[in-house]
Amino acid sequence: MKDRILVVDDEDLILFVLTQLLKVHGFSVRTASRGEEALSMIEERTPDAVILDIRMPGLGGLELQEELLRRGNTLPIIFITGHGEIDLAP
Repeated sequence: MKDRILVVDDEDLILFVLTQLLKVHGFSVRTASRGEEALSMIEERTPDAVILDIRMPGLGGLELQEELLRRGNTLPIIFITGHGEIDLAP
């Protein structure tokens, strides 16, 4: 079975590029453009990992991670951002 990856970003180009890259490497990919949509998709069918934009309108990446943890979901997350700042790093 292919690893299932959920890519979450509010930029269509980023979603397209990451989806194509992951598919070429054999991953099954679903996408969401908002954190709320991603949360619903994760509840419906949990992916093996999430690639998640930190800053999005509405529920951002860090808030989505906090909500998943609150619900006991510790799936692997890779964070991406076009707004890299030192204070975002742990």
